[in-house]
Amino acid sequence: MASVLFSTIGQAVGGPLGAAVGAAVGGGIDAVVFGARRRGSAELFVQRSAYGDVLPRLYGCSRAAGQLIWALPVAGAGGKGSGRRNSGSSFAIALSSGPVLDVGRIWADGREIRNAAGEFEARTVMRVHGGGFDQKADALIVAAEGADRALAYSGLAYVLFENFDLSPFGNRIPNFSFEVIADEGGPAGWLKDLAGKAAIGVEAAPGERSAEGYAAFDGGMEEGGRLARFGNLSLNFAGGVVQFAGEPRVHEIARGELLAGDGALETVQGNRPAALALSYLDSDRDYQSGRQRVARARRGVELEAGAPISATAGMALTLASRLLRQAEAAVDRVSFGLSWRWLGIAVGDAVQIEGLGRWRIVDREVRGLHVLCGAERATDRENRPIVVSDPGRALPAPVVQAGVTDAQLFETPVPVVGNQRAVWLWMGGGAGWRGARASLLAGGHETLIGDVREALPHGRLAAPLGTAPETLWDRHNALVVAVEDGLPAFESRSEGDVLAGANLLRAGDELLQYCEAEPLGGNLVRLSGLLRGRFGTGFRMRQLAAGEAVRLVRPEHLLRIDMPMESAGRQLLVLATGRGDPVGGTEAGLVVEGLATSQMAPVHVRAWRNADGRISSKWRLRSSSLWDWGSSDPASPGWLWWFHASDGRKVSVPSATDGISLSVAEQVNLLGEPFGSGVVIVEAMGDGPLDLRASLPVSV
Repeated sequence: MASVLFSTIGQAVGGPLGAAVGAAVGGGIDAVVFGARRRGSAELFVQRSAYGDVLPRLYGCSRAAGQLIWALPVAGAGGKGSGRRNSGSSFAIALSSGPVLDVGRIWADGREIRNAAGEFEARTVMRVHGGGFDQKADALIVAAEGADRALAYSGLAYVLFENFDLSPFGNRIPNFSFEVIADEGGPAGWLKDLAGKAAIGVEAAPGERSAEGYAAFDGGMEEGGRLARFGNLSLNFAGGVVQFAGEPRVHEIARGELLAGDGALETVQGNRPAALALSYLDSDRDYQSGRQRVARARRGVELEAGAPISATAGMALTLASRLLRQAEAAVDRVSFGLSWRWLGIAVGDAVQIEGLGRWRIVDREVRGLHVLCGAERATDRENRPIVVSDPGRALPAPVVQAGVTDAQLFETPVPVVGNQRAVWLWMGGGAGWRGARASLLAGGHETLIGDVREALPHGRLAAPLGTAPETLWDRHNALVVAVEDGLPAFESRSEGDVLAGANLLRAGDELLQYCEAEPLGGNLVRLSGLLRGRFGTGFRMRQLAAGEAVRLVRPEHLLRIDMPMESAGRQLLVLATGRGDPVGGTEAGLVVEGLATSQMAPVHVRAWRNADGRISSKWRLRSSSLWDWGSSDPASPGWLWWFHASDGRKVSVPSATDGISLSVAEQVNLLGEPFGSGVVIVEAMGDGPLDLRASLPVSV
């Protein structure tokens, strides 16, 4: 009877919300907190896009997935013939049916992609619309829909992502969830917002905040009663005014004022629950589901309480303890009658009955001149000290902004892999770099080259690096490299492993190898035990200054661009597209020198003067196909034998064989006199840079 009566009062005073709150409070805690029909926290983490779905009103600070309300078609990022399947999209996700202040962290498919500092993993533009009734339509929606059709979504808080990269999520819009900061209040303030719509006032006594956030799904259905319980408030109807208050009115009733007969005192003692478990979202653990349980040393039913509430472990345990005390007290009931002089007593008031303690009025009926009341035992309103164990904490991978791709094209006289004449593409990046795809730009089209998904160690020289012979281990020089934070470390390998191809580096235009990696503290590492000028790059060896880039090269991570014989002088342009690259990608270019097809300078060049004055010279062929000295000689390319006299004059003699011999008469014919002192240089004839085709000078 009391529940129906109080529900009717609520309907008359406050509309549907008042009716629901009246019914909930009249029926006690069971219907509000432990009812079978209640929204759980799991619903907050499922992103929806169906018409008619309920979008909750968020309060405080909580985590929610929201609903997709607008999107442009997914746009592919690849050009004709590129073969790339990267795509991006622009879309809007509704967060709350009420206003919000800001958005904090963001998760996509459960992984954090935006940290508390507002840093995204990948480049995107996000705009937060707070949900005011005066908010304007987003500029992108206006551009896409037209000013006359663009919706402003007044009163709806939402975020809009512009050009969000979908490639890490299978080219689909992932399941987002957002840390939403709606306001800085607590349950009393949230209840005031809800109850105000039903003309129900809220007067909360100052106290400890019992929750961080709340999601109100249905507003008028049980929400007011639930929030009142969480905020330790009670509903009062006195003097024709309905309100929630932190402290009820208290009436002192002497035992002699209780009526006899039908209004005689009647008490009922029920079975007390043995435990209560509260499910919640733990704000200290990325709002993952938490559960706090309070138990008594007795047998009995265990109550389950749950709601989309965000709280710390301490808040949740304190709330669970208070709810259990209230549930324990509510099983004790008392019925009594009072004279007409007590017509002012109302549901929600507290009565102190002489000899029986304190009770809370839950039923009130007037029969004739008698006031018949039903009450449940009241508990103290103070939160008792609670010892909270360590609930653990979330240690997710930090959000590191995706970096721009470092793309480098280079050539080698000797193929790095097999016997392939090619230009090589190295790609890497900083700690946030997660790979990129490369395409060759030619003739207005893109042609897919391949992709690289693993970042390799790299850095910059912290000290100069000198030159050394190619034919010996360089025990004198070492590379001191400043390595970028968050990258894999350089590793030490044995000399045998190095000779087998391990620990290959590119520093400047030179390829070299190292054995030992010695950390020097901070981000510095010393790389020693060097082999210089690898794969024929010794002709480009030079003194390297501090600041030069040093990159670890693994042949299996290089991308190959095949080069025909006529490629020398051609401009190559490559486009790298990764999560951190700007719109359109990062370009890398190279003017092909043709090192892979160039003739190489001969080795073992010797020159001597015979007793009869004849000048003789011998050398041995070297080429990319004759890098192994045990290989058979290929066809001779022809050479140009140069003599540079000490006085600056020079003459050249072509040769089809690997040697030459000039008599005194031939010398006079070439120079006008016999050759004096000077140096000999042998040049392999053909295309390619001269410094690769010309030998080192040999004195005569």
